[in-house]
Amino acid sequence: MTIRKGIKYTVISLFSLAFLLFATLIVHIAVMVKGKKPLSSEQTQLARIDFPPATDPQVISEIEQSIKALPGIESTYYNPTTHILVYAYNNKQQSAAQVYESQVSARNIDALKYTVSAADATKGCPVMNDKSFYGRLTKTVSSIVN
Repeated sequence: MTIRKGIKYTVISLFSLAFLLFATLIVHIAVMVKGKKPLSSEQTQLARIDFPPATDPQVISEIEQSIKALPGIESTYYNPTTHILVYAYNNKQQSAAQVYESQVSARNIDALKYTVSAADATKGCPVMNDKSFYGRLTKTVSSIVN
């Protein structure tokens, strides 16, 4: 076998492999988006409260327990190293402002309710970038399949 034939077979093999991988990606996206129903957790949102480092851990624990007991709160997590309390809530039953007002402001604690900046809010979901190759490809395949 000559060098020219070896290079030719290598190039053909690489292009064939690239085509197969791309076809696998397209099939995978099509299978994942075909007939996709709304997510069961589409009403779930996250909120965050930043506590100053000087806040008593017992007070934060009490706040976490009282937030956890509110209707519509699905889960809570407190990170003691960063003094941040994160909770998931159903936005049809509760709002982050209501939780903050009833649990933190009512106790006169100097904590900050995390608010997304206007620049970040205009970007949309941080997980899916619609301008990326994968985002555009997913939208295209979804529009064809559905």
